[in-house]
Amino acid sequence: MILRDLNLDDLDQICEIENQSFSNPWSKEMFLGSFLSPNYRTIVSEENGEILGYMSIIATKDIFEIINIAVKKERRNLKIGTTLILKAKEICKNVNASQIYLEVRPSNTPAINLYKKQGFKVDGIRPKYYGDEDAILMSYDSED
Repeated sequence: MILRDLNLDDLDQICEIENQSFSNPWSKEMFLGSFLSPNYRTIVSEENGEILGYMSIIATKDIFEIINIAVKKERRNLKIGTTLILKAKEICKNVNASQIYLEVRPSNTPAINLYKKQGFKVDGIRPKYYGDEDAILMSYDSED
């Protein structure tokens, strides 16, 4: 398994994972628009040409946010998400950001457990962020 930056040839596989993972998935056009933004980055986990998972981030020296992270349904529970979070921590240090932020649905217990295991803490709640559900706001302090 390798981690690398997204390329345009990955978009169909990314969208497939996005659609199986989220009730309000990003479109191919949204990923394409983000791909062209200088502060936006998507890292993919790949094995033999197959995208296993991905993580999209916004990374500047002032803001470091995980926008979305997902793993192919049949490849979950194989530490791919953990590997992507560890990569986020590495990138965070490289851009000298002090914290990583993210939002997660309260119903997404596996993700919450992963984030907590990786040192993220709950900062608050954003009511009805997902329309049908609140968002739990979490952060990781890279200086701890």
